[in-house]
Amino acid sequence: NLLEGVYAGSFGSRGANDFKCYRSYFVFDLSGESGTVDSATISIYMDNLGTSSGGSARAIIVEATALDDGVEDHGSVLSGVIVVSTTAGYHTFTMNSDGITLIQNAVGSGSVTVGLVSFYHDYSEQIPTGGGDYSKFRVWYSNTLGTALDPKMNITYTAVTADNATFFGANF
Repeated sequence: NLLEGVYAGSFGSRGANDFKCYRSYFVFDLSGESGTVDSATISIYMDNLGTSSGGSARAIIVEATALDDGVEDHGSVLSGVIVVSTTAGYHTFTMNSDGITLIQNAVGSGSVTVGLVSFYHDYSEQIPTGGGDYSKFRVWYSNTLGTALDPKMNITYTAVTADNATFFGANF
């Protein structure tokens, strides 16, 4: 696990405040999957070690894009905003329509890479002040010993129905 899997904070440095921003990225292999995605969630085991109230405790899943050293170097928002609790455990993000489309496009043929970011300080660009609120989420990854705390993607597929279903002996 990483003590600062997601971090957005300010600290003093040579007479000025510096801002640090860390994100976490997760890759899910969907090449062996098939079907039409109806809904999906991503669950990540984590713990809030930063400010536990207000905007600093919120996180989202975004589309992973190339870093460009700017504040807009993340893709579309893929989930709803959640509050990360101060108790270590799984935190579940429900994918929105952009998330479902991204997953559907990779089903059967590839993988999906997503980013976990601080909603308030990173995505919404609310720079923390020195000694003030900050986001710091401890995150567990798939390389943690065993699989009990691995990141998980749960996909619900649309049920396939036959057009010529038999009902009490009669075809419709």
